[in-house]
Formats: sequence, C-alpha cells, structure tokens
Amino acid sequence: MAKTSLLRTSFVLLVLTVASASAQVNIRLDVDASEAFRNIVRVKETLDVRGGDIDLFYPKWIPGEHSPTGTINDMVNFFVTADGKPLEWRRDDVEMFAFHVTVPTGVRQIEVTFDDASQPGTVATANLARIKWNRLLVYPRGVNSDNITVTASMRLPADWKCATALTETRNSGGTIYFNGTNLTEFVDSPAIIGRYFASVPLATDPVPVVTAREA
Repeated sequence: MAKTSLLRTSFVLLVLTVASASAQVNIRLDVDASEAFRNIVRVKETLDVRGGDIDLFYPKWIPGEHSPTGTINDMVNFFVTADGKPLEWRRDDVEMFAFHVTVPTGVRQIEVTFDDASQPGTVATANLARIKWNRLLVYPRGVNSDNITVTASMRLPADWKCATALTETRNSGGTIYFNGTNLTEFVDSPAIIGRYFASVPLATDPVPVVTAREA
C-alpha cells in the first residue's frame, strides 16, 4: 500500500514538472539604458502569472561561457509588485539565483524592477556599452527557455545608436522596440550601443547581413 502511494505521488510530481517546463510564458521587458555610460541600466519587467507562489530565476549558466557566471552581484534595488502593491519575496536558502515570490490569488501579472550596476570598465565606457540581456531579466524557474516569449524595448542615451540581431519594429523618442522572440534566442542576441557608431550593409540575400563599427 505504501509503495503504491509512493508511486502515485512520484507520478503526480513528474506530471507537474513536465507541465511546468512546457508552460507558455510571456515577458514584457523595458530596459532603460540611458545611463549606460555610468554603468547603470534600469529594468522593468512584466510577467504573466497564474497566482500562487512562483520561483523567479536570474540567469546563471551563460551561453558561450560554459560556467555559472551570472552577474547576480550586480543586481540592486530588486522589487516585485502586482497592481502597484509590493509582493513578499525571499532568496532561496541554497540556490542564491532563485527568488521565491508569493503571488495573491487572482493576480495575472507581476512587475519586477531592478538595476544592473556593473563594475566600471567591464561592459561600458563613456561612449560605448555592451547590452547583455541575461543581466537584465528574471524568468519563471523550471520553464523551458524556448517556451518563454520576450518582447523588449530599450531606451538609449541621447545620440547613441544600437546594433543587435533582434528585429527592430520601431524607433520612437530614443526608444527602440523589438519583435518578440523566445528567451533562448533573446539571450543569444546581445546588443552594442554607442555614440560613435555606423552600420555597414554586407548582403541582402537570403537574409540581410549588417556589420556594426563603433569607436
């Protein structure tokens, strides 16, 4: 009897894990890089939720680096709200890249804000900055990154330009809006922004190819 109960419990946990991994999640990411030359980038992120507790995860294993090099030490001023009201959250006792958030019943969206305060000279100078999206978001823990759609915008410093593999939909008032894509491709499409900047078309067939030159 005990063995049957254990198997039933294990099966339920397996089903819940698979369901969580295959869930579809939408993220709206608004990045304010207008002070990137001061090594500060501000983040406002809106995530779809279903109420109840949720674990948010800050990217830890970074593509191309093959190690747990996520820059969580540069994350400051972390807040989570719903309908303008602060939500309770706490860091995981063991996995320090995870945040446990208590979401009230009926809430369908939460807003996460924080600042990325990088060390001087690591990702930005007075006239140039690298925008690494993995530094600028959190995502629901356990959900496959291919099932998370990120739709982003980025505000630039005055007179700066941008180059990225993401598809730009419009540019208005110094803010660039990008087409939505899955989290896997999004993190793998960093941006370079700078004051002294030029884009040089290389090809148009079969797809547009552009190289960016910056100083």
